[in-house]
Parts: sequence; structure tokens; C-alpha cells
Amino acid sequence: SFVLIAIPIIFLFLLFFVSSFKKETVIQKFAKLVEPDIKPKALDYTRKLTYIWAGFTFLNTLVSLATVFMPEKVWALYNGCISYLLVGSFFAIEYIVRIKFKRKYDC
Repeated sequence: SFVLIAIPIIFLFLLFFVSSFKKETVIQKFAKLVEPDIKPKALDYTRKLTYIWAGFTFLNTLVSLATVFMPEKVWALYNGCISYLLVGSFFAIEYIVRIKFKRKYDC
């Protein structure tokens, strides 16, 4: 069960982490799909955002793995609910920051 629940969490971490070493990160690729003429300032923002997501998902993965050694209820609550709420909240906060960034820098 742990493996099935942890796969999406670990996948997200690997996705962001591995792409951070490439010329174009996964977030930059998505941004270019939405905005083909994306400005350099926005590309810089998306690269930094990839590092932030990689760090967040790494910490989330560590907590997820730590819950394996805790009571089953704690493990189930974190991996089946809290972890996903954290990811959703992180995305929502980033979306608000992105809107403010785009307005501030006109990109």
C-alpha cells in the first residue's frame, strides 16, 4: 500500500529534480506551451520555481517515508490526505504569486 500511495509523491519530486539539471525545466516547458513568446524574466522565474517545487516535494517525500515508522493511522492520514492538501495548497499559493509577478513585471 505504501508504494502505491507514495508513487505520485516520489514521481513529482523526481520530475522537478531531474528537470532542474536540464537546459529547460519542466515548468519552463509548460510555460512555453501556454505562452510561446515568454519573456526572459518569466523564464528565470519558472527556473527558480522548479527549484522550489523540487525542494518542497523532497521534503514531502521525506515526511511521507517517515510515516512508514509511525502508527498506521498517521501514515494513512498523511499519505492519503495531508500530503495532497499540501501539494494543492502549494500550487494555489504559487498561482497567486505568479499572477502578482506577471502584473509587476508585465510578463
